[in-house]
Amino acid sequence: MRARIQRVPGLVPALPPAPPKDFSGELLPATQTDYFLPIASK
Repeated sequence: MRARIQRVPGLVPALPPAPPKDFSGELLPATQTDYFLPIASK
């Protein structure tokens, strides 16, 4: 779980500042799930 939480903070901050068009909504949904999953599990 720790590995997942550490990887999340790195992707989360990179999403908002970066243009969502670059991700084409591919990383957005994948990141949101990974980011909310660990938090919800906690």
